[in-house]
Amino acid sequence: MRRLERETRFDCDPDRFWAMFFDREFNRQLYLDALGFLEIEVLEQTETSRRMRAVPQVELPGPLVRLFGARFGYEEQGELDRKKGEWRWRAIPNTLTDKIDTTGVMRIAPDSGGVRRTDELTIEARVFAVGGLIEATSEKQLRALWAKEAPFTQRWLARSIR
Repeated sequence: MRRLERETRFDCDPDRFWAMFFDREFNRQLYLDALGFLEIEVLEQTETSRRMRAVPQVELPGPLVRLFGARFGYEEQGELDRKKGEWRWRAIPNTLTDKIDTTGVMRIAPDSGGVRRTDELTIEARVFAVGGLIEATSEKQLRALWAKEAPFTQRWLARSIR
């Protein structure tokens, strides 16, 4: 099992952050343009929840290509508790759904003129002989996405001020 955390600061208030987070155009540009996903589709969305299907562009080691196939994807299901400022989510892979659990929480809190975003997530792969490889590969891919996501979000917020 892998546990990952990160903290990022953005120049906006919590309401503006959540409006951006649920904005379909923001998500389309974030996932397809900035992060290089092959597909993204919002299946269902309300003011406090979202179900989204995603197909990231990932580089998998040989044993995992055989296990996952050529088109790895997942469905993300999440729920926002506005009072707590928490987005709790789960990613359900399109294969090995009973063997891989990826869950997380994103917290948004006011922080000296902006917001502090804290992400915590857990990746657990219960697959004989390659579970650790799945977790390590997932962590590597996620950290690479995080490195692109924060700057894109900063630019989006700066553009949307005007």
